[in-house]
Amino acid sequence: MKIGLFIDYYDTGEKSGELLGECLRKFLDCGYDIFLISNNVTSINIPINELKYFEYDSENRLFKSDLRPFCQIIGTNHNLVDCEDNTLYNYSGAFGVFNPADWSVFYNISKAAQVMKAKGYDYMLKIDYDVILKNYDVLGTVFKGFNGGMGQTIDSLFWRGSKFQGLLNNFLLSTDLILSSIPLNNLATSEGYRDWIYSLSINDFKDPELMPIFEVIFSVLFRDKTKIIPYQTLNEELITLDGNTNNTRVFEPPFLNYDNMTTYPILAAYINESQLMISNMMNKKCFFKIRENVFCLKPNHFRLFPGDDETIIETPAGETRITKKEWSHRRISGQLIKQ
Repeated sequence: MKIGLFIDYYDTGEKSGELLGECLRKFLDCGYDIFLISNNVTSINIPINELKYFEYDSENRLFKSDLRPFCQIIGTNHNLVDCEDNTLYNYSGAFGVFNPADWSVFYNISKAAQVMKAKGYDYMLKIDYDVILKNYDVLGTVFKGFNGGMGQTIDSLFWRGSKFQGLLNNFLLSTDLILSSIPLNNLATSEGYRDWIYSLSINDFKDPELMPIFEVIFSVLFRDKTKIIPYQTLNEELITLDGNTNNTRVFEPPFLNYDNMTTYPILAAYINESQLMISNMMNKKCFFKIRENVFCLKPNHFRLFPGDDETIIETPAGETRITKKEWSHRRISGQLIKQ
């Protein structure tokens, strides 16, 4: 049973280069046969002579079609309180997720599997270069106990429990299974990639302007064919899942920055396009200004404002311009349901 480690490197700046160099050295020290595909070879320190395979690919396969966003995430917040009359509501909202690099990721996985297969490798181990681990001997930690079969995949933390049941882009899979599931020839063009995605007939993606993102597609391809590792297992070995702050994926949820410290503190969404809801998602009071008027919201409280085409909201972190046009483009929408 021969296993090769595939690392797919897309250069996004100095930070990503540092992470790549560190991860290569640690995996090499553990004795892994590394297969690397990269779109950059000039500004990073790659120990090429120590790699089993290296390919420079100048083709940046970013999916630039008008089919955006690539997915729409739907979530629910319970027990939001109307600050006007203290009525309890549930909020059901959606927002777009953009990831133009998904096409490139699938192409490179299939290409690397083809190379590995030709060199006699039975399995592809894939760990993203910006996953920072406590122990890089992942066959003895994350994938311990692996004894063949189709392989092992990891539940996504973000998608775990959702109806899509997403899987992470870190796995140990049979090269035969990859090649039979991800058709390299079909992915040569963006049109081919789009047609392949639609051929999978993924539920809930009937809208021709939407496409599922990697975790959803990967789950459809491999969830029923592999052993699923709970995310908590990875979490025991993990320092951070994404050490690169400049990746190509863009989650654009309808949250406004409050103090440059709190994550997703203020929610802003148009309700039926006629009203703009501002809700405090923090565990402390928040203050903001709209049209020279200062407002205060308690935790889990919201206030409704006229749904103008443009609204400027000012927080301690600065101004944010909210427009119906941008919120529509980002597929941000919401609905309040009285309890």
